[in-house]
Amino acid sequence: MYRISAIEDAIVAAVKGAGYAARPYNRAPDEKDLAREAAETPAALVAFHRCEPAKTRTFGLCRGMDFHFHIFIAARNLRGISGANAARGDALSAGIYQALDAVRGALAGNALGLAAQPMEFVSEEAISRAPQLSVYRQEWKLTVVE
Repeated sequence: MYRISAIEDAIVAAVKGAGYAARPYNRAPDEKDLAREAAETPAALVAFHRCEPAKTRTFGLCRGMDFHFHIFIAARNLRGISGANAARGDALSAGIYQALDAVRGALAGNALGLAAQPMEFVSEEAISRAPQLSVYRQEWKLTVVE
């Protein structure tokens, strides 16, 4: 069985491979803390959420564990442009929608080089849509075989 930190590191590496700043995040998320942590934007903060026995059989008779991770994705609106234009991005920065798409592209179907089933996208929701910073949370599941 893998350590949670090893899985987090593999997720961080995959997101960095997509060209985005990423690192583990081990605090309870609140809007002010996320804004401070996302100083370099767009950024992805990877946090372990929970694990549970796999709900379906994995490879043959092997058992597995489902590990759920939250990825907080943040992008700043540095030019003071309208919220809709900031979300789409402009010539100087990638918007939050581009960052969300890039993280989905980096992780969907990726087994991260582990003895695991490919990562599965679970959900996505807006955490904060302030004029200066947008933060979204994606939830991902990775089933690791014992």
